[in-house]
Amino acid sequence: MNPTNAPEKPNRPRSSSISSEAIIGIGVTIGSLGVLGLLLGWAEAMRGVASVSMVWFPLGAVLLILGLLIAGFGWSRKPR
Repeated sequence: MNPTNAPEKPNRPRSSSISSEAIIGIGVTIGSLGVLGLLLGWAEAMRGVASVSMVWFPLGAVLLILGLLIAGFGWSRKPR
């Protein structure tokens, strides 16, 4: 390659970051799975199966909080 044909400014490397809309969508999806887990825990508690409900309640709560945090992070990102 001839060095005289080289561009004056090198090309900027592309960033492989995910868009803020995609981050919000992932957060909403994880949050809705958390709500589903809480509802399943409640249903199992109503049936009287306390051991299974004690698995679903914390799992649902963790997923709901994680989803809210991810969606909040995506909402606060500034477009480039």
